[in-house]
Amino acid sequence: MLLNVSNCSQNGNNYFGSRYLPKSNVVSFPEKKHPQETVKQHSTTAQNKPFEKVADFLLKAFHLKDVLRSGWVRIKVKQPESVAAHSWSLGLMALTLAPSNMRLDKLLLYALIHDLPEADHDVGDITPYDNISSAKKFEMEDNALKKLCKDFPHIYQAWLEYAGGTTPEARFIKQLDKLDVALQASLYAKRGHAVDDFINYAREKLTHPDLVNMLTIVEQKISQTNHASK
Repeated sequence: MLLNVSNCSQNGNNYFGSRYLPKSNVVSFPEKKHPQETVKQHSTTAQNKPFEKVADFLLKAFHLKDVLRSGWVRIKVKQPESVAAHSWSLGLMALTLAPSNMRLDKLLLYALIHDLPEADHDVGDITPYDNISSAKKFEMEDNALKKLCKDFPHIYQAWLEYAGGTTPEARFIKQLDKLDVALQASLYAKRGHAVDDFINYAREKLTHPDLVNMLTIVEQKISQTNHASK
């Protein structure tokens, strides 16, 4: 498995710029002007409107920093990771485990936004223990993201690709999502938490051979941790 950074572009165009960031959503920075001219320029509502939309979106999306991962809350982990931290972890995993035949830019995009609907207060981090069907979960998340991304349809469309697993990169990120559970569980095992359920879950869901090998290494490290604590 080799990391192919050159996959970040296609036909000479950056993937984000050419597809997911249409020109209407790209912010251009004006030339430096006299301070008084700058104040005048930014005093109109029309001039600030695009930035207000971005600010509104970001402030709502940043709620992910406060949404705790439900699985860790359930086993009473103190200061468990947030959904935002989990998304960062997934991005870092994509950087280090990206297959050479996949586009790194897509992988990073999906990693960043895959749990974005959970920023909605009415959605949050849904787990199998919530007894919510996959169809209902998708409906809740889809409706939440439509509202959140009303001014950023390119983000919503990218999330649909991820949720539907319609690209190889989307399916790989779904696999990384399962491996991340095992990696995080190994950290909590060091704190004395029982994490067998999480490891078994990852073992059941992982099919990519490289990620299955990674899981084996994680299990070995957890075993070493348990042995050292006895």
